[in-house]
Amino acid sequence: MMTKMKLLILLPVMIFTLQLCAQDENDCAVNLEGLSEVYVGDCRKNLANGIGAAEGSLGQYIGSFKKGFPDGKGKITYLDGSSYEGMWNRGDREGEGNMFFPSDSILTGFWENDVYLGLYKNAYEIVQSRGPARYQLTKTSDGQNKVEVKFFRGGLENPTALSNIRLSAPSGTLYQTPGYLGFEQLQFPVEVTLNYMAPNSLNTQMHQEYIRIQINEPGGWLIRANY
Repeated sequence: MMTKMKLLILLPVMIFTLQLCAQDENDCAVNLEGLSEVYVGDCRKNLANGIGAAEGSLGQYIGSFKKGFPDGKGKITYLDGSSYEGMWNRGDREGEGNMFFPSDSILTGFWENDVYLGLYKNAYEIVQSRGPARYQLTKTSDGQNKVEVKFFRGGLENPTALSNIRLSAPSGTLYQTPGYLGFEQLQFPVEVTLNYMAPNSLNTQMHQEYIRIQINEPGGWLIRANY
């Protein structure tokens, strides 16, 4: 009799424990601190994976998850009323996105490792290039909106062997003297095109060099051409 009574008492406890275990197996964890309190959405191997919504001390996030982290496209609304909508990578803002502030201002651009890079992902990009010459771009200052070109051969500055040098840009003032070639008072972003004729390594034949560069970040820039 006592044995039956014990079983009757233990049976509900066992059933309740099994229910808890089953519930735990179906629980989905969010690995990002600040969004791990509540989660509703797709799950894989007990981790948020797919489309879902999470909530915590950071705020509320709705979007894509991968292996427990916001990953892909998603939007988070922070407790202070600001929000970010864009791309994520393992819980960090990464890629193109928009940051909205309660003052109605918007910050648009690119993020990397949760840090805002700027309006453009890269400070500059070589759009097109023809010819064997190698090019190096260096930002020389923040305060001057200009692009200067210098030509080097064998490690020494040497523009004398070149001909038909043409530098073009949609804005700014072109300066071309024996010691200076460039544009000043440019409006960024700007696309700069450089054409010239250069000798081959044996100085037996001339060939055309061409490069088109998109420069996104304002400032002073030096294009070093090694022909």
